[in-house]
Amino acid sequence: MELSARLDPVVAVAADSAREVDAQAAFPEKAVLALRESGLLGLTLPTEVGGLGGGPHELTEVVGALAGRAARPR
Repeated sequence: MELSARLDPVVAVAADSAREVDAQAAFPEKAVLALRESGLLGLTLPTEVGGLGGGPHELTEVVGALAGRAARPR
C-alpha cells in the first residue's frame, strides 16, 4: 500500500503545528483534522466499512513518520 500521497500532507501539518502544540500543551487539532481528511484515521479498518485495509506494517509506517517529524518541529 502506497501511503506517501496521504501521509506527506499530514506530516507537514503536524510538523508545522508541533512547536505551538508542545508549548501550549494543546490537543493537536490541526494534525488530527489532517489525518481525518487524508483517510488515515481509517487506516486499519477493512475496506468493506470504508477503511483503507492496512495492517500493522502500514500503521507503524504512519505512526513512525508522524512521531519522527513531530519530534523535529519546523
